[in-house]
Amino acid sequence: MTALVVCALRLVAPPELTTLHAAAAQGLVGAGLCLILTDAVFAQVLTIPFTGESVGEQTNLAFTLLKFFTFFPFVTSGALLASYWIEEAWAHFATIGLVVLVAHLWFRYRFRESVRINSQQAEIEEGDEFPMRLGLRY
Repeated sequence: MTALVVCALRLVAPPELTTLHAAAAQGLVGAGLCLILTDAVFAQVLTIPFTGESVGEQTNLAFTLLKFFTFFPFVTSGALLASYWIEEAWAHFATIGLVVLVAHLWFRYRFRESVRINSQQAEIEEGDEFPMRLGLRY
């Protein structure tokens, strides 16, 4: 389905957007955003879902929307400017590819360090319980 939509959009796109360089720039920006934003969103996840204790704080819709409305314009304008810059030269393509790779590896390193530090902390309830609860709550 996605391939059909891409082909249909390429039929109506202006000629400067159908070149190999423009398609490669758009693909790199799209893949880079998917990778980096996923790393950023899940950077603080340290437990397996439903096996740890609940945080206990209620999410505030106003603060959630405030984060979205302040973060979204920077991401979209940065992606747009990056795609224009990448289209200027193949060296820019390699530079942005390297930046995405370094950012992804940095997020992985930080995540692994956070998990390592979190796993070294002693659990609150230690002891032999039968059946084993895996930290689940009743």
